[in-house]
Amino acid sequence: MADFTILNENELRKILKEEISSVFDNYSDLFNQSNELPVVDTINLTSAIAFLAENGYDISKSKLYKLSSERKIPCKKFGNKLIFSRKELLDWMQSNTRSKLTY
Repeated sequence: MADFTILNENELRKILKEEISSVFDNYSDLFNQSNELPVVDTINLTSAIAFLAENGYDISKSKLYKLSSERKIPCKKFGNKLIFSRKELLDWMQSNTRSKLTY
């Protein structure tokens, strides 16, 4: 036979509040001091194309595949997927652009 404990409403609220608080305390290291999730630096191929376009470097999917296969753009593989770092893409764009020539 199972044991049962009878609780009044306040006792149940107190137990639930303690349990919920302990769960959030265990996951508090996922949040930075402003209570926001940390920004993930890695993006997939589609997001990389959009990210490059947002920063003034329009590129097609095939061109990005070609640059990655020739190891001319920083990327990594996860299984059969290409993964890019926003920071590395910004650095790559910076190093592969030149200032406008003035005459």
